[in-house]
Amino acid sequence: MDRVTSKDVRQAFARLCQAHPVTTAGWTLQEGSPSNGRAWRLFARTGNTGGLRYAVSHDGYIGWNAREALEHVRGLHQGMDLQAPSA
Repeated sequence: MDRVTSKDVRQAFARLCQAHPVTTAGWTLQEGSPSNGRAWRLFARTGNTGGLRYAVSHDGYIGWNAREALEHVRGLHQGMDLQAPSA
């Protein structure tokens, strides 16, 4: 298996946001760091207050390491592609 880096996850997240701008508007990716005890999470901005809420699941968790986060982002992208109306 190839090594998955933070850059890979950021690029996949950027592709997701570019492909589905309406759904992902205001989403923010929080980079994880297992060595610092932080998981990868997705947040969404709430209105004009600048507050954040979790974009996915009850706590925004998308993985403990970059590989898990990448797979989750790819899964979100595929799921949104399946739900998108056909042109």
